[in-house]
Order: sequence, then structure tokens, then C-alpha cells
Amino acid sequence: MLELDRDRADRQVRTVSLLILAVVALGAALHYLKPVLVPFLLAVFFTHCLTPVIDLQVRYLRVPRLVAIIGAAILGLAILGLCGLLVIRISTRSRGTARKRSAWNASAYIAIR
Repeated sequence: MLELDRDRADRQVRTVSLLILAVVALGAALHYLKPVLVPFLLAVFFTHCLTPVIDLQVRYLRVPRLVAIIGAAILGLAILGLCGLLVIRISTRSRGTARKRSAWNASAYIAIR
């Protein structure tokens, strides 16, 4: 009976150890594959999002599939570009606000001293 409990405990320790090693190996692999995985996942995301647009054009608008794919790609790139411009505009606006705050804080600090 005691030996069965030891065997079970040994198997559990072995399983947990292998799980920890697998998680560490997966983390290292993802870290080194980051330059490849980011564009790949972005492409999968765009494919998933644009497939309904392509199907809608082909089914209801009777557009040839190649033309629908090109149109959806242009639409996707336009939306991506607009999102990029929005992020740039927000980040530059917040940077200007941060500069004003830091200048005000510096003048307040000098006035207090």
C-alpha cells in the first residue's frame, strides 16, 4: 500500500515537472519566433475578418472572387491605415499634453524652491 502511494506521488511529480519544462520551452520558442509569428497572426486575423466581406461580395453582389478578394484587401488596408493614423494622432496629442504638464511641474518646482 505504501509503495503504491509512492508510485503515485512519483508519477505526479514527474507530470508536474514535465509540465513546467513544457511551459518554459514553449515560452522560449515563442520568444525566439516572435518576428515570424506576429506577421503570421496578423495575416490570420485579417483573413478571419475579411472572409465575410468577400463572401458577401461574391454571393449577393455577384462580384468575381478575385475582384472581391482585391477589394476586401484594399478595404482592410485602408482600415488598418486609418487605425494607424488614429494611434499616431492620439500619441502625439498626449505627448504634447505631457510636455505641457512637465513644463508646468518644472516651473512649479522652481517656484516652490
